[in-house]
Amino acid sequence: MLFRSTGFRFCGERCQSRLSTEDYPGVFQICERSNSALYHSLLASGLSCSEIPGLYSSFASKLRTIKPLLLLTTNADDLLEQSVGLVDVVQRTDLDRYVKLCLQGTPCLAKLHGSTSFIDSLVFTTEDYDQIRHDKSYLTSLQEIFSFCSVVFLGYGLQDKYVVDLLADEVGHKSL
Repeated sequence: MLFRSTGFRFCGERCQSRLSTEDYPGVFQICERSNSALYHSLLASGLSCSEIPGLYSSFASKLRTIKPLLLLTTNADDLLEQSVGLVDVVQRTDLDRYVKLCLQGTPCLAKLHGSTSFIDSLVFTTEDYDQIRHDKSYLTSLQEIFSFCSVVFLGYGLQDKYVVDLLADEVGHKSL
């Protein structure tokens, strides 16, 4: 497990109660508040991957056949952008640019929950989720994307309530 480091042993009981209720953002929040530098360091090393797994490589190969390739991901690692070739990578803070690129048909990838290449952009903690749930520009851009794009969710459990809420709202505008 990512946070079994000695630097986080003292917050184990608080984390255990959050883990038992599957409050993972709460666990990450406790760890981040306990030792921000160690937390970010462990996230960066835990999310790094030195080689692309074969199945993932095959998946990326299939993705590259889609024209134009317009991707959204909540994954923070850099595997997707390393695997699909040249695409404009857009961080969540610039999601309105992603909308413009999509409308132009320019291949692009939006990193909705940040990227390990910019560790402070990651969305893992309770505070991180609160910030994006209240970011009107971000939510408006996502709603716009859902209104004009077909979105396919792969390997995603729809546990991010703000995404489910946006999709439910969009059902009122067109069939889902």
